[in-house]
Amino acid sequence: FSDQRQQFVATIRSRCHQLVFTAPDSLQAMQWLTSTLPDIEVDTLNLLLTFADNAPLQALHFYETDALTHRKDIYRGLAEVQKGKSHVSSVAQSLQGHEPLTIINWLQVWALDLIKAAQIGDEKRLKNKDLADFLISSTAQIKLHELYLYMDELQRQRHALLAGHNPNKVLLLESLLIDWAQCFQR
Repeated sequence: FSDQRQQFVATIRSRCHQLVFTAPDSLQAMQWLTSTLPDIEVDTLNLLLTFADNAPLQALHFYETDALTHRKDIYRGLAEVQKGKSHVSSVAQSLQGHEPLTIINWLQVWALDLIKAAQIGDEKRLKNKDLADFLISSTAQIKLHELYLYMDELQRQRHALLAGHNPNKVLLLESLLIDWAQCFQR
């Protein structure tokens, strides 16, 4: 019933059988995903598996919910704010149709990739391999200490949302985008 046994009372937990399922290796995951989505390009399948941490069912869910399109919308907005091409409020308005937790998850992936690009410089370590050139070029303007603080703020907001807080979406997005803009030198 649960992957978090500690949430059960000890008497119930003692009567439970534990079944352990291992994750498939990358070849198995790709074969399954290819057979399930035969009309999708291999690069797209690889990207889905990368974001799903090689979990094929999660990758399928990402495909079915059009997560890569949402990712593109979010990252386009970040790039516009970063370059000063769009105002924070207009980008926040354009993203308000997305769930805040989903946005925060994508922001965390993007920020972590920027940190990796700045500190390691190896695009093989990035999740957003398809956007590696932009990430690596962005490191010239980044203030790493601000980006680490931004990651902390994303984590705080994520915990608040998971705890049931219900913030105003636009205000939350504006706040996160303002903090994002402060991570870059102009």
